[in-house]
Amino acid sequence: MFRDGDTIAAVATPPGRGALAVIRLSGPATREIADKVFRARAAAAPRVARVGDLVHPETAEVVDRAVLVLYAAPNSYTGEDMAELTTHAGPAVLEAALEALYAAGARAAEPGEFTWRAVGNDKLDLAAAQAVADLADARTAEARADALRRLAGELSDKINGLRERVLSARALVEAALEFEQDVKSERVLTLVAAAEAGARALVASSRDRAALVEGLTVAIAGRRNVGKSTLFNRLLGEERAIVTARAGTTTDRIDAPYIAGGILFRLSDGAGLDAKGDDVVEQEGIRRARAYVEEAAFVVWLDDGSRPPPRKQPMVAPEKLIHVVNKCDLPLAAGWPQALARKDRLAISARTGRGVDKVVAELVRRATARDAAEEGPGKLSLSARERRLLEEAAASLYRAREHLASSGIEELGAEELRLASDALGRIVGAIDIEEIYGEIFSRFCIGK
Repeated sequence: MFRDGDTIAAVATPPGRGALAVIRLSGPATREIADKVFRARAAAAPRVARVGDLVHPETAEVVDRAVLVLYAAPNSYTGEDMAELTTHAGPAVLEAALEALYAAGARAAEPGEFTWRAVGNDKLDLAAAQAVADLADARTAEARADALRRLAGELSDKINGLRERVLSARALVEAALEFEQDVKSERVLTLVAAAEAGARALVASSRDRAALVEGLTVAIAGRRNVGKSTLFNRLLGEERAIVTARAGTTTDRIDAPYIAGGILFRLSDGAGLDAKGDDVVEQEGIRRARAYVEEAAFVVWLDDGSRPPPRKQPMVAPEKLIHVVNKCDLPLAAGWPQALARKDRLAISARTGRGVDKVVAELVRRATARDAAEEGPGKLSLSARERRLLEEAAASLYRAREHLASSGIEELGAEELRLASDALGRIVGAIDIEEIYGEIFSRFCIGK
């Protein structure tokens, strides 16, 4: 866990070659450290950019020509005294700049520590902190818009509204139990029922954040040597998977992000599903491929048009199956012209690219329809953690309602209300904030 009272420093921009980089400094000794390492003609003032020399405090060596902006607590991202140094982005410059800050009294920040301090100083709640990480990872306009809405507090407002109802019900129950006040159970029931309905509605109407941030999963599947890896490479526009004439070249799963129609997909190429050999590696690859086909949002199933149609149809749910006949640049085997006439298969050549645009268009169409049917426009996403806690809260509220309806106001109902309010509180960080560091902040970059 983080150490309170330290002043921390880290590079907040991505590594690599670039013109400029930003180094963050936050903590009680920020102003003192800045005075040790920064030389400028202009007097220091909050939120005023000053140009000067960044120097090592012990050797007085000039590290870089930089820009410094100071922020006074509580008016900063972290709620502490804070500074941002804009330097040139060369790795040697950044390394020397951090060494200067460490020599002046700062320590290296841990992943997510700046945002952790913002939460601890009531600048953000946990739901908004999660949005910060998702905004940094957003690859599509849709993911960006969702993260911005959550950062602005839309999800937090919904959760806090539910929690206020539960806390009001708890207050009434505890007043009746502890102080023997006359409280009507019908009044408590109304609050509990409204909170339960709200929690269930939020879960039912939410988006899957993993799909939004990481992409809808698409398994490219079929028998060996039907062209799965060729199609995988064709969609990505690069040679990611090894392609040979030998059947069974692919033994392990290969994943890659792919954006089409403004929608993020995660493509997966795996082993052919018809192998019957005793090779342990091949069999494990087949097992993994089958598991991914079952889990995927969509399955692009390839058949080889130059070979006779298989007797068995793919065991894939129709709503996620996109059936494709590959190698249509070669003469079609008997049976395929009739099958393709039914319009339930797409004819392509992954080698030449013919018809691949139809596969992409069908993926986009299916994903758009899935959004409209299951999620709808303007609905907020939930992480697996947030969804689990909301479901726990709804279950506790249901049990509390059952106790109230059958036994009136009593201890068991009060305990279920406590569990429900705790679950909702953990979503926004109202309680037990230390326990969920590993679930949220450990995946942040160092400078966030």
